[in-house]
Amino acid sequence: MSIGVALGPSALDTSENAVDTAVEFGRRAAAAGLDSLWFGQQFSHDTIGVATVVGREVPELEVGTSAVPIPARHPLFVASQAQTAQAAVHGRFTLGLGLGAAAFSEPVFGIDYDRPIARAGRGRGSPSWFPVW
Repeated sequence: MSIGVALGPSALDTSENAVDTAVEFGRRAAAAGLDSLWFGQQFSHDTIGVATVVGREVPELEVGTSAVPIPARHPLFVASQAQTAQAAVHGRFTLGLGLGAAAFSEPVFGIDYDRPIARAGRGRGSPSWFPVW
């Protein structure tokens, strides 16, 4: 069995440097015997990038994203980020995707939140996610 912890994005938002704070959380998690550390997405930092740095700095820890919202991201861009992260941490990265939330998709990104699963799967004006993987 593998045991990990998800770090809420607000834990990084209150620090002077989100990356340094994430690395310190990673070191503490590994020292406590945890196997993995997962990062959530906010506007203050890129969760794939943060997970990658932590994975490089704390090589005994698996890292991942507890959800990268996909409405405003192109599948090929996220796929290339994930491949880079995977290479940087030598196979210890897991990408978690999320459909986002209407509160952000519509007013912030201008993307209709109607039927998010259908939009993610087969278009409706945005690229399909499934053929990329």
